[in-house]
Amino acid sequence: MLPIEQGLHQETIRQHVMATADRLEAQLGPEQFAYDGGSQREIEASPESPAPINVGLDGGYVRGRERLPGANGCFEVSAGKSVPEEGEAKVFAFVHRVDRKPKRRLRAVLESQGILPRQHITSLCDGGDTVRELGAFLHSRSEHILD
Repeated sequence: MLPIEQGLHQETIRQHVMATADRLEAQLGPEQFAYDGGSQREIEASPESPAPINVGLDGGYVRGRERLPGANGCFEVSAGKSVPEEGEAKVFAFVHRVDRKPKRRLRAVLESQGILPRQHITSLCDGGDTVRELGAFLHSRSEHILD
């Protein structure tokens, strides 16, 4: 992402990071408002998944660098980890005020782990509004557990 053979000014680094973010954002696709596992016939014809995927979600507030008038200077960050029975765990995070596609981002993580239409997903969260809504989106065959 960054050239390492020379020292860079912080603005150059910011521009490289923003260009990379724009490229990745363009690859993500449009935001989804519900997980669509396909038609009922496609779901029933898909192979039964052997084990569930566990997804942990949590949110927190971080003090920001800039403080807008009338604001407290904090922003909300959601972070999570998707852990399949087999394969590699993946982590993800996003800032709610900035990210316009949080559900699509989570779906991309699950798709990269090979989620199937009949796969069972267990979602663990603390019950906060933003993480609870994201957990409800996960999958048509998902179970939500408050930690």
